[in-house]
Amino acid sequence: MNLSTVAPNWRAATQAIQQSERVLIASHIHPDGDAIGSMLALGLYLWQQGKDVDLAVDGGLPNHLSFLEGSAAISDMPKPGNWDLFISVDSSDEARTGKSGVMGRERAARVLNIDHHTTNTQFGDVQLVIPTAVSTTEIIYLWLQEMNAHFTQPIAQALLTGLTTDTQGYRTDNVTAETLAIAKHLMELGASLSLIFQQTLNTRSYASVLLWQRVMPAIQLQDGVIYTRIRHVDWQESGIAPNQDGGLVNYLLQVNEAKIAALFSEISAGEIKIEFRSVSGYDVAQIASSLGGGGHQQASGTTLHCSIEEAIDQVIPLLRAEAESGNT
Repeated sequence: MNLSTVAPNWRAATQAIQQSERVLIASHIHPDGDAIGSMLALGLYLWQQGKDVDLAVDGGLPNHLSFLEGSAAISDMPKPGNWDLFISVDSSDEARTGKSGVMGRERAARVLNIDHHTTNTQFGDVQLVIPTAVSTTEIIYLWLQEMNAHFTQPIAQALLTGLTTDTQGYRTDNVTAETLAIAKHLMELGASLSLIFQQTLNTRSYASVLLWQRVMPAIQLQDGVIYTRIRHVDWQESGIAPNQDGGLVNYLLQVNEAKIAALFSEISAGEIKIEFRSVSGYDVAQIASSLGGGGHQQASGTTLHCSIEEAIDQVIPLLRAEAESGNT
């Protein structure tokens, strides 16, 4: 199916929430700014409508996104009970929604799938999947516009956070004039772009710097592919929780000779999270998808269940092949 030709079913999505009183919103494991921004923007709107809304994501809220209003309501596991509607945001497939998604699909009467990844599997009863959107928050923005919703400042802030972080500060090649027009409108509604940069893209903890110090010696560059690994002991010795590395993979991609960057993180014994980034013209989404993950052409990821050495041996040849065959 060519998702770019499938028109979003705004009416069916709107009817789904109009017919629901209890709603669960969840996103993908290891949530980023777009995942949390999407959850909060939609949750804040539904609370305005008097809905009973639960927000949950495996692992809970990343600390650096706690500046967003309403974020304290995000739990690491859904509350007991049932829902009329489960809304999955920013997840390309059911597995990516983790245990929260399993509970949502089991205990909700209907499932609404809102996403912008080209690898989306079209799960759920109703889909708002637009792969040409730069972020899932862009889709939610368009949907709220369709419903003539009232955009409060907190909603605008959550939407702009997803838009900004998923485009790496408007630097990815899918950013258009329309993207910037949406950002402009959200800023006019009171959202602070400087706050988002300060809290997300332009900040890291001292503990993450200590982590970088430990893993920098392991950096390798092979045929345009730059990568390193974070062992479980590195997280422990640095005093930092997994997934709080301060954007190391983005830093690696800044190397002039690099076309593709990869970060292999040992979250637990036998669980290796892999993040991919690429410059324009190199597609890492199809590699992530082939490994059971997903994402965007220039930013994607997956999780493998093996040792970190086995993961590196399996993945690096795939990345080198893409670096050699991609557009130069």
